[in-house]
Amino acid sequence: MKFFATAILLGLFLSGCSREDKTNSQFVGTWQHEGGFSMTLLADHSFSSIFTTSNQAVVLTYQGTWLAKDDYLISTTTNVSGIKRHEPVGSVERFKVIEVDGNHLTIKSGDQILSYKKEVTDDPVPQPAAHN
Repeated sequence: MKFFATAILLGLFLSGCSREDKTNSQFVGTWQHEGGFSMTLLADHSFSSIFTTSNQAVVLTYQGTWLAKDDYLISTTTNVSGIKRHEPVGSVERFKVIEVDGNHLTIKSGDQILSYKKEVTDDPVPQPAAHN
């Protein structure tokens, strides 16, 4: 009986892991939003985002970690630089995921709905930068 209970728990754990991995993998890539914003979500759960002006000058960059869980995209900011007003380092944001597929990401923040298109690249899965 004890073996049976352990086998069931192990099976639930493994199926839960694969479900989470599949969901998280849908978010990996570089996402573009009109108005000069792009964010890159990497497979190691780190992210970077860039706000640019109409002449492509970078005015704000964010770096941090992300996680997709229970229909939410959750980000934690670990580094910020730029001249624009911004959220402080350590801030955690929760975005309700409305849609995510291979080409589109739609999230809700408060009353605002934000839609993104995935950037098409030769490398379909962005990888973390190598550390020397």
